[in-house]
Amino acid sequence: MKIPKISVIIPVYNTEKYLAQCMDSIIAQTFKDFECVCVNDGSTDNSLKILEEYSKKDNRIKIISQENAGPSNAKNVGIKNSKCDYITFIDSDDFVSTDYLEKLYLRIIDKGYDLVYCKHKLYYSLDKAYNIQKNENNLSELVKKINSSDDKNFILKNLLFLVENARSSCMKLYKIDVIKNNNILFFEDIYAQSDYVYNILFAMYSLKNISFVDEELYYYRKQVKSITVDKDRMAINGLKSFIALTKSLQERNLLQDNKIMHNFIFKGFIQRLGKKISPKQQEMIFSLILEHFEYLKNILKKDSLIKCKLYFYSFLTKTFKTKSLNFFRIIKNFI
Repeated sequence: MKIPKISVIIPVYNTEKYLAQCMDSIIAQTFKDFECVCVNDGSTDNSLKILEEYSKKDNRIKIISQENAGPSNAKNVGIKNSKCDYITFIDSDDFVSTDYLEKLYLRIIDKGYDLVYCKHKLYYSLDKAYNIQKNENNLSELVKKINSSDDKNFILKNLLFLVENARSSCMKLYKIDVIKNNNILFFEDIYAQSDYVYNILFAMYSLKNISFVDEELYYYRKQVKSITVDKDRMAINGLKSFIALTKSLQERNLLQDNKIMHNFIFKGFIQRLGKKISPKQQEMIFSLILEHFEYLKNILKKDSLIKCKLYFYSFLTKTFKTKSLNFFRIIKNFI
């Protein structure tokens, strides 16, 4: 049996309202040599039924059903069950242009790239309006600068900036060999910033071997959320993902006291903790960061460690009242 060129991986969890539009956009692709691996992650609505109806109409659609384990696990299941040359992730409430696969594929095989990005549009469900993301306009030029440079520090700094501005695992076509040869999987026990962490790990093995399609080929559905986001939980899990990323980079010999990488990432995660952390979560955040500094003492040089501490100190001064006894107690341990 011939193995397709591309595997489209779709984690599915309770998206019956939007799933048909997503599946229709995939079936309509001008590029035909693909399989669609839909990981039904314990849906309790009609999502599985909808998938089964589509799989009857198109034998390229494969369904894997499991108990709910979260989107990172579902993506990993898709990766492990793919034997194609390339993979792309599509969220089950989003959709893509009919030439999405074709344009990404033609670009990635053009010079044997490991990774290809494309632009996206926001799609507002209520009024069916589209909004082009202006912050993506300079990414194509940034990719050109990265690929044309021989300065390792310049490449790394701009590569991290690129990942920072294109965090999602969607809107991309990945070379499967890079993923499987280096065991690049999503962190399953941490849900915040998981795509960002995944893309950093992948980028470290690609460096200059990336490209960009300067077109809006992916449609990201922007929904009005009725459920209040747990900012404390997101902040803490985001911090945990940074700590897990640092340790993973060190274990892979990709950190090696690289000041540019660690300072860039650390600063970004500290900034994302936000200015309104509830008192009940302050202790946990302090504890996590202080514990991480103990780990960093063994892998970072003194100047790198001092810069990380300055980022944390800046976060503390902006977040808490300077008269707080708790603040001074933490600073005492911190210094």
